[in-house]
Amino acid sequence: MHLPTLPIADMREAGQSMAMVTDVSSRIWEYAFAFKKPAILCLLGFSGMGSEGDRLSQLIDLFSVSVFSLAELAKTIEKLPEIAASTQSKLEAYLSGAIV
Repeated sequence: MHLPTLPIADMREAGQSMAMVTDVSSRIWEYAFAFKKPAILCLLGFSGMGSEGDRLSQLIDLFSVSVFSLAELAKTIEKLPEIAASTQSKLEAYLSGAIV
């Protein structure tokens, strides 16, 4: 299945999307907190991420999903509506101070 992909020229346009797929771009912070939508970190060539459990990793886990292959990316995109709903509620809780 083909999904349209667009480069982000203006972050206001990005709000119309369901999610952001990126590598380690710092735009995930702007996207996630502005639109309360998930980022998919596409880390092809890596086998995992380190530093689990630190505060930064916990915060990133609130709004992102890491994938390490195109197969994982395809599976994540299939579950995107569920991921988006969960991300929005988690970010709203974080921003209201319920999650510290």
